[in-house]
Amino acid sequence: MTNQLEKQFFDTFGIKPEIFTGCKLEKNNWKEDTCPFEKDGIMELCHKVCKYAFTEREIYPQITDRILLELICILSCWHLDEREPYEITSINIEQLKNQILSDSLYIAKHAKAKHKVRILFGENND
Repeated sequence: MTNQLEKQFFDTFGIKPEIFTGCKLEKNNWKEDTCPFEKDGIMELCHKVCKYAFTEREIYPQITDRILLELICILSCWHLDEREPYEITSINIEQLKNQILSDSLYIAKHAKAKHKVRILFGENND
C-alpha cells in the first residue's frame, strides 16, 4: 500500500502509477491476488457474479531495498556536490525509507538528479 509520502515522491519525479481495473469480489474467496474469473478470462461471468462491482486503483512501483540504496547513493553524491555530507538520522527501516523519500524531494528540481531517480523506476524519457 502506497502512503502519502510515496505518492508525493512519485508525483514529484513524474512516475505514474499503473491503473488496475478489477472486481471487488471479496479477496478471501480467492486464492491469489486477482479475481479467479478475471484470471481465467471469463469477464462476462465475472460481471454476473460480482454484479458489475468493479473498481479502479492505482498501483505504484515497489520501492525495494535496492532502490533505497540507489537513492542514498544519489543523495550522497548530491550532498557532496554541495560540500556537505548526507546524514542518516533514522533509527528503523520505515523511518529510513521516509527520510530518503522526503530528502529526495529536494533534489527533484535538478534535471540530472530527477533523471537518475526516474531511471531507477524504468522511466527514462523526460
